[in-house]
Formats: sequence, structure tokens, C-alpha cells
Amino acid sequence: MEAAPPTASTGSGTGIPPAAATAAASQDSLLSQRFLTARARVTVNRFDTQSWSLMLDEVRNKNISVARPVYELFLNVFPTSDRDWVKYIDHEMLSGNAEHVEKLYKRCLKLCPDVELWRKYLRYVTDTLGANPEAFDEVVTSFEFALDAVGLDIASTKLWLEYLRFLESQVTENAFDESVKMENLRKLYQRAFVNPMDGLEGIWKRYDEFENTRNKILAKALLNDLGPKYMAARSFYRERKNYYEAVRRHTLAILPTGSAQELSQVTLWKKLLNFERENPQNLEEDELKLRIVFSYSQALRVLYRFPEIWVDFARYLVSVKSTPAEVEAVYTRGIRACDQSLLLHFAYCDYVESTGRLQDVTAIYEELVRKNPVPLAYITYMRFARRAFGVQAARKVFFLARQSSACSYHIYVTAARMEMVVNKDPETAKKIFAVGLERYLKEPEYVDAFVEFLTALNDETNIRSLYEQLVTSLPADLIPDMWNKFHRFEVEQGSLASVQELEKRKSEAFATSDPTGIYALVQRYRVSNLWPCSITEMASFSDPTVTQSGKKKKEEKRRTKHATPFSKRENPFRQQPSGSTHASLPDLSSLAPFKVETVLLGAGVSLPGALSQFLNDLPLGTWNGPVIDIERFFSSTLQSNIARPDPGIR
Repeated sequence: MEAAPPTASTGSGTGIPPAAATAAASQDSLLSQRFLTARARVTVNRFDTQSWSLMLDEVRNKNISVARPVYELFLNVFPTSDRDWVKYIDHEMLSGNAEHVEKLYKRCLKLCPDVELWRKYLRYVTDTLGANPEAFDEVVTSFEFALDAVGLDIASTKLWLEYLRFLESQVTENAFDESVKMENLRKLYQRAFVNPMDGLEGIWKRYDEFENTRNKILAKALLNDLGPKYMAARSFYRERKNYYEAVRRHTLAILPTGSAQELSQVTLWKKLLNFERENPQNLEEDELKLRIVFSYSQALRVLYRFPEIWVDFARYLVSVKSTPAEVEAVYTRGIRACDQSLLLHFAYCDYVESTGRLQDVTAIYEELVRKNPVPLAYITYMRFARRAFGVQAARKVFFLARQSSACSYHIYVTAARMEMVVNKDPETAKKIFAVGLERYLKEPEYVDAFVEFLTALNDETNIRSLYEQLVTSLPADLIPDMWNKFHRFEVEQGSLASVQELEKRKSEAFATSDPTGIYALVQRYRVSNLWPCSITEMASFSDPTVTQSGKKKKEEKRRTKHATPFSKRENPFRQQPSGSTHASLPDLSSLAPFKVETVLLGAGVSLPGALSQFLNDLPLGTWNGPVIDIERFFSSTLQSNIARPDPGIR
């Protein structure tokens, strides 16, 4: 009897598949309204563990025909929940469904490397086969299979002891068979007490008695020789136990939530994995690999929906020169667990590409963009196609991406840059940008990429043409920034006449925001954070969006709602629109120059109580602390986004 790989779908989508939900609904008349409400909730969010718990509690006492669809739905979502596999199996056994029990064991054993689940399976095997001597070897094989799966667990002591007791129960008919039995027991003892796990002292004591009841001289030699290995195992057990006691191995595997508790557990599991990879036991290469693979299998019982752990596991296998079949088994199971993870798909594709199986990579990408047609999937597929098959293959992927409803400007930019940089074909790149402009004219990032491309070609004519198109067709909130970019282009590449002409047009477009043209002049000479005048000097310009009376006229508000001589990030005088979450900055033009004066507290000086107390608490004597750079202080304050207080709070 062997365990087999799982056959159930275990994807990471949030909803229950409609067909499965329909099957589970066939027994509705036997279920409570509370159950039906919970089922409706998990149909929307299948990781609603509270609703699942309610559903399972209700069906555990019902006929298996009612409970089975619920168990199946639950284990489709939480395939590593060993405790619920046990409950499902128990329910089937109580119902006398031996055939179903056999199938359940084949599905769950490799999904759940859990000691108690394997012990239950072994009891099932021994009970099924009975005391038939002819079945002895088959039971031994099952025990060995169990030790391969979970024998390295620090909690596997009972499994080892049950195996020892089974070998001890063997009935022999002659001296030769008895000798073979004793040798098998000796080998099993010697495998057990060097394995760091609970209760090693008890196993060592049993081994001592085993040897001494047969040959005291041989026993003394063996115990002296093997004692140091046993003591080393005890030491490693204590160290390893600290790591395993910190992690939770029976938590339901849900999608990452980012909670503090969850992140703490992820960190603890990573520490455990790093501990094992450091090889504190100085194991041989093959033994170390078995230990680390087992540790990953334990981590993935809980972190089943975490793509990072699957990728890390697969990359570890690559690093120790595992077979492609081993590596791909991890990737494919990981993708089944995290079917929405682009990271996992891309890492898998890169691995298969590294083995030279390019057609297989193509098939994986085709399946990915069919199920999850997001821009990044198409972009990564396009880059692979170019690497593997050349420019024509990449263009075909670009054509497919353009037809997709998920197409975004990123795909056009990537395709154009590929033509320009990789294929050395600026004309094709320009055509792609031009076609994309019809769809993404209002995407500033796309426009910037197009301008960057034209700038690399030194194509001033088309850059000007593009800016002219943009400043007349963009939405009002995007036009000011585009005017500024147009102005920067003319300053850096145009003539003085073209700069002055553009500034004149800009002043006419924003007559109330820069009536004198002083801000355009500042922008003309400014380079990054290098300004032609100080912030305090610019403070004397006053806020250009406010009239002398301090009130905005309706027409001015309409025209200047989005129009400022600076971009939102760089304007030190901006006044936030109504409803903004930021406070309006003060008009500093009315502030008097700062003068340092000495104020003596005493008669004739009246200060608020709190301020007076504060001044009296200050240390006397010469100030040797930090000195504020007033210029930098005002500059930082004017350019910061200060949270606006709630108008309802006084």
C-alpha cells in the first residue's frame, strides 16, 4: 500500500468553484440555516475559517453522504490540514466505506507529512492485513515509507517505537530467522537513537537492555562506540526543539494577510530553515538534503499559500544539483497552491528555460496568460519569446497582448523599447509609440516614455509636435504639468526666442497664476533643486493664486483650479483646494523680520501661563545646543505637506 500524490485541485483563488458548490448544495434540506449562511460566505471567500469551522461541526454527526461534499470542499481549500483529513477518514471508516478510506490515504499522506496521520495509516495497514505472516514484508515496507516521510520529526518517537515493537512481535521458526530478526532490530535501534527527537533516553535505555540480554561483552563494546553519537543527538535535539516549539504546525494554510502574528510565524519558520541549512549536525550531503527537504515540507504545511517559500525550496534543490524532476515537482505543486502568483510562474519558467526546454516554457506562459491575463504576464512572456525565438516571436506576443482587455500602456512601452534597444529598430519603435498614443494619450507615464524615446533620437520636431498636442488635449488637471515639461524641453534644447514665445503662451493660458511671468522666469533658470533665488526671496512674490482682496473670483477659480506655475511637488506657494487633506500654507509676505531680543521675566511682562512656565524651565547661561538654519527651515516648511486639521475640531 503506497501513498500517492494528491489529485484534488488546490488553487489559491478566493471563491469556491461553482460546480463544487452546486454539488455541496444537493443536501440543503438536511442542513440548518446557520450552515447555509456560512456556506454562502465561503462561496465568496473560501478562506473564511470561522464559517468553515461552523460547517464542519454541523456535518460531523450527519450521514457521510451529507458530510462528504463538505469535507471535499474544505480539503480542496486546506489540503494540508492533517487533523481534518483524520476526521474525514474516521467518518468514512465509521460508515464502513473501506474503498473511500483507501483513496483518502493515497491523497493525503504526501500532502501532510504529519506523524499522527502516518501512525493512523500504519494502524490501518496492520489492522487490514492482520497477523498474516505473509504480509510481514508489506507492513515493514509501509513502516519504512513512513520513516522516509516523517521519521526526522522531533515528535516521531512513537512511530519508531511502534516499528520496533512490530519487529519484536515477529514469530521465527528457526535460529537463522531469529538471527535475522535480531540484526534488523539492532539496525533499527541504531538508526533511532542518533535521530534528534523526543524521548531519546528511553530508546537508548531499551537498546542497552536489548544488547545486554544477548551478549554483555558485545553490548559493552557497542555501547561505548555508539554512546557519543547518542549524546550528540540529545544535544542537537535540545537545540532543534527550541525552533520547533516556536512555530505552529497545525494552523490552516490561508493566503498571506500581512498581520503581525503571521509575519512573526513566517520569520520563525525561516529561522528554522536557515538553522537546518547551516548543518549543525555536520551531516553528510545526502543526509543533509533529506533533513532540509523535510524541514521545507513542514513549513509548507502552514505556509502553503506563500510563493516565496516555494521559490526558496525549488532554488535550494537546484543549488544541491537535484534532478529536474525534483525541482519541477516543487514548482508545479507550488503553482497549484499559489495559482495567482506571477513570481512563482516566472521563476518556474526561468528554471525550465535554463534546462533548454523552450517549447515547455512557451506552454507554461500560454497557460498563464489564458488564466491570468495581466500586463506583467504578457511583458515577461514577450521578453522570453525574444530571448528564445527572436524578434518575430516577441512581436507575435505583443500582438496577442494588444488584443487582450488587460492590455496597458506598459506593454506598448516595453515593446517599443525592445525594438529600439534590442532590435536596433527605431522606426518600428516610433510606430509602436505612435499607435499607443491613441490609446494612452492621457497616461503621463506613457507620454514621458515617448518623450524620452524621442529625446534619445534627438527628434526635436516630433517632441514639439507631441507637446503641442498634449497641452491642447489633456484633461485640465494634467495640462499644467505638461506645460512645465514643454517649457523645460525648450529651455534645454530650444532657442531663447522659442523659450520666450512659449513663456508668453503659458502666461496667457494661466493669466491669473503668473500674471507678471516671474515664475516662468524662475523655472527657466532652475535646474533640479538649484534655484536662481532663495525661498525667502520668492516669498516676496506672494501667492500668485490669491487676489489682492484675498478672495478668489469665480472665474479665476475656474481657470486656475489646476493651473499653477510649479508642479504640485515643487510649488512652495500652493494653496490646497477645498476638501483637501492638507492645510493651506501661510502667506509669509506679511511676516516681520526675525529679531533676537532678550526678554526678562518680571514686572510689566505678561505671558500666558504655559509659555511663562516653559521659559522659566529653560536652562540659564550660554546656549551650546544646535542652531537652526532659518533659511533651510523655511524652505523645508514651505515645501512640506502639512496635514490639515479636521474643521469640526476646535
